[in-house]
Amino acid sequence: MRFRQLTIPLAVSALILAACQDGPGPEDGTIPGDGFAPTTTAPENPGGMQPNTEATPTATAASEGSDSPSDDWQRVETDTITFEVPVDWEELPAATWTHPVRPVALSYHTSTDLTETSAMLPAGAVPINEREIDLDWGQGTEYTVEVSTDGVGTRYERHAVVEVDGVLHDWSLAVTEQSELDSLQIVLDHVLDSVEVDGASSSDGGEDDDDGADDEAE
Repeated sequence: MRFRQLTIPLAVSALILAACQDGPGPEDGTIPGDGFAPTTTAPENPGGMQPNTEATPTATAASEGSDSPSDDWQRVETDTITFEVPVDWEELPAATWTHPVRPVALSYHTSTDLTETSAMLPAGAVPINEREIDLDWGQGTEYTVEVSTDGVGTRYERHAVVEVDGVLHDWSLAVTEQSELDSLQIVLDHVLDSVEVDGASSSDGGEDDDDGADDEAE
């Protein structure tokens, strides 16, 4: 299988891999940080922003009442879409967040120029697995890939790429051990479940108003 690939600058690749190599994870396999725990069950930047832009989304207060393993999430706001990330993960440039202890990085990118979801994958990505994902707010594809970069090393990534109104949105996890991806799937799933697309509710309301106007005209 061959993918059209999006070239991610070496500096960004190095940043992600370095974040994944900050230190060894705990021996008991737990995820530090207020209740995060691994599981084997699968649970922005403004629209139009190009991948790896220097602009950084704005994080707001942590959400409440989450049905995830921890209620400690913070909402990231962009011009067209919002989503949640773990509140205790450190925010880095290029819309990237890293786990406080484990070698894990969560990243977000968008593109309006690309038309294929696989084109959002980094250059040199070797496919391991892919599956279609169907969310309440959009459809897309989840890719698991291996990425090797000269002078940087090898990492494993899981990308969830979803198209919304002509914009490709890509959330990804990067780790140094492939087995980590399954234990962290619950984090990626929560991010996707938390997505809110601006204008969705108002659009539905507009349709109802039109129907009401038609009824009055009759």
